[in-house]
This record gives sequence, C-alpha cells and structure tokens, in this order.
Amino acid sequence: MPALPPRWAGGGDSVGAVPGIDPSFADLPRRELAEAALAAAAELGVGAAEVRVEQIRSQMVLVRDHDVETAVDDLQLGLGIRVLHRGRFGFAATVELHPQAAADAARQAVGLAQATAAAGGTPVELADEPGVGSGGWVSAFAGEPTAVPTADKDAVLPAGTGA
Repeated sequence: MPALPPRWAGGGDSVGAVPGIDPSFADLPRRELAEAALAAAAELGVGAAEVRVEQIRSQMVLVRDHDVETAVDDLQLGLGIRVLHRGRFGFAATVELHPQAAADAARQAVGLAQATAAAGGTPVELADEPGVGSGGWVSAFAGEPTAVPTADKDAVLPAGTGA
C-alpha cells in the first residue's frame, strides 16, 4: 500500500469526546473507514482527498389548519469522499460503513474525477498548505430538539404559524 502524502496526515479520532454525540455514532470505526478510503485513493495516485463520516438527524413537523398534520424524524448516516486527481475533483458517497465500501467509494470518486477531465477547463491546483488532520463538529443547541414530545410541539406550533 502506498504511503499517504504528508498533507493527509490526520490527528486523533476526536469526535468521541464531543458532548452531544450519539454513542452509536461515536462507536463507529471512523478512523478505519477513513484509512481504507484514503489508501484506495493513494493507490490511484490522488493528490489530495478528504473523507467525512456523518450522522445528520433532523425532524420535520408540518402544521395545517391549526393542527399538526405530519411529524417525521430522519437519521442520515454515511461516508463521503472528495478527491483531487490530476487537477479534477470527484466525489462519491455510501451508506455502507465498512472498509471495503469506503475503498470502493474512493475508487468511484477517482472515476468521476477522470470523467470530468473530458469537460476541459483549467485544472485545479491546491495551495501548498499543510492538511488539517481530523476533527469533529456538532451543531450548537441547548437541548435535544428532536427529544421534545410531539404533544408539546402540538401545543405551541399552531400559535407560531399565526393561525
């Protein structure tokens, strides 16, 4: 396996220490997934790459005629990789979270970068800056908004619609 370029050098797996992270997400093998994707990209001669393993939780509540009509919880979990290969960007994503799927996504991203080269244009050149390593991000919130019972939302949402 080829060595990863220095700009890909990552830091620790810091997400697990961030308050508010879902424990099931913190337990995912994020570093192993990233390493599999980056190794596959390096084998294909990629000059730069970034891998993201994300969990996005959202909720939609629809109010119509003073009543809550629909309430939907959604949880999205997946891996995305963006590569810069011979001056062209490629991106791929997967919801399968195992090393082989991560490597396959990297190969797909490289394929898309190669396909975009046919469009022409000036190749992208990154500034000669060091990589930032790995890290985590959690949106700021005072309480878990999706944990508020629907009945409590029923009581305040119609008033908030101006109805």
